[in-house]
Amino acid sequence: TLRDWYEAYVIYLFVHMCISYAGGEHVLASIIEQDPPFHHPWPLTCFVEKRGAGLLAKCKRYILQFVWVKLVVSFAIIVLELNDAYHEGSFNPNTGYLYTCIIYNTSISYALYYL
Repeated sequence: TLRDWYEAYVIYLFVHMCISYAGGEHVLASIIEQDPPFHHPWPLTCFVEKRGAGLLAKCKRYILQFVWVKLVVSFAIIVLELNDAYHEGSFNPNTGYLYTCIIYNTSISYALYYL
């Protein structure tokens, strides 16, 4: 889990490094506004946002939520393991593995889509 925490921190720093290399948030927002619109496939059309600063803020928000969810889920795994309720690899609804997988995969899906 220490590796998970470090990985979450590195992802957060990577996003800020990419924004800095692009010239900062204001420059990147203006670049996003100038690009032609992108057509999203069907189920993803409900996530389409305004372009520019609003989209950049949403990207940062979903990446940051992934960092926090990763930290919380890894802490929950520790607690579940200590109480012998995790059972890695078991998708039994009475164990914590199923629910941590659902939460983690939902969070990473949103983060990667907005990344």
